Amino acid sequence: MSIPERLSAKLEVKNPSKVHRTPALAIPAPLSFLVSSVFIFLSGLRLGRRADIIVAQHHPHHLVASVAILLGRSLNIPVVVRADDTLRATGQKWRLGQLIKVLNTINENLFAHADRLLLVTSESKSRLRNRLRGRLPAHKLITSPNGVNLAEFDRVSTDRWQIRKALGIRQDEKVLLFAGHYARPDYGIEVVLRALPFVMSEIPEVVLVLAGDTLTPSQNRLINSLGVQANVRAYGAMPRDQMIDFMIAADLCIGPLYAHLAMPLKILEYMACGKPTVTGLQSLTNDLAAPNRNCVIVSPNSKAVAAAVVNILRDSGFSAMLGSNARQSAEKYTWDRIVDGLETILLDSERRSRSTENLAEAHA
Repeated sequence: MSIPERLSAKLEVKNPSKVHRTPALAIPAPLSFLVSSVFIFLSGLRLGRRADIIVAQHHPHHLVASVAILLGRSLNIPVVVRADDTLRATGQKWRLGQLIKVLNTINENLFAHADRLLLVTSESKSRLRNRLRGRLPAHKLITSPNGVNLAEFDRVSTDRWQIRKALGIRQDEKVLLFAGHYARPDYGIEVVLRALPFVMSEIPEVVLVLAGDTLTPSQNRLINSLGVQANVRAYGAMPRDQMIDFMIAADLCIGPLYAHLAMPLKILEYMACGKPTVTGLQSLTNDLAAPNRNCVIVSPNSKAVAAAVVNILRDSGFSAMLGSNARQSAEKYTWDRIVDGLETILLDSERRSRSTENLAEAHA
């Protein structure tokens, strides 16, 4: 069992919901986003007859949303799809980018058959409505942002130095953190790595901490070629509590640098932690971003990133202002608020479906 699987199993023990794994056998990661769709559909046909509603998470290179919609139509069950990112391509310049375009087009052509499409930002809502050209009725497209549990981050001020010591971070080190996924090209970690020598020339004690993913061979080669091995610390998958420890320990956090036009959870969590944050021009929705107020928005190039990082680390007043405003912004996105809205949407979708079904039976 891999580390992520062990963590998943641990989570399932705490989760009172019944979890059904599909498939039970392991699928090679490069094929999983395609092959798993077949197993999900077959299991859905068997289990779905007991369901009142189907909820699916859409992502550009997965077919889960399409599978959910097909299941809903097959079983006559309402379907709600939630999408963090509706871009047809997410910044990749390599061959997989073309495949993502194809898969995302398949998903989008089926969106009109969902009962609701929830988007994390109004910005994405506008873009998707224009792209679908009226194929999706207005009442089906709803904004549903990401959320955070603020209580998880409330120990920032009291435990920070003890946490840094436990993580092996010296008191004089300046920690730049990139949390969560970073191996894919669209996160822009290569830009951050190329920015590091510029930052080190101004602030030699800076350390780049990468937590939650695994460096690719090409990224490791880049680190070696830049000569920054001593200033980069990479950690793999870890329990959530430890990930939050890294956020608390950081002096500055950095999020995705290429186009997402969404509300990346990592940035929302950085803000909940009260951290100054640097992210890319099209990486964060305007719903959340207030440039130079609760975050710093930069072009995805190494010199721009380095200049922003150095400016924040050198200006304690600016850093404190960004962190304070970031925390206030995060307070608008608590899960309590968002879950209430989601519950209303799910119940309304189920009621609409039942009413339509009753009307059809009456006419029959």
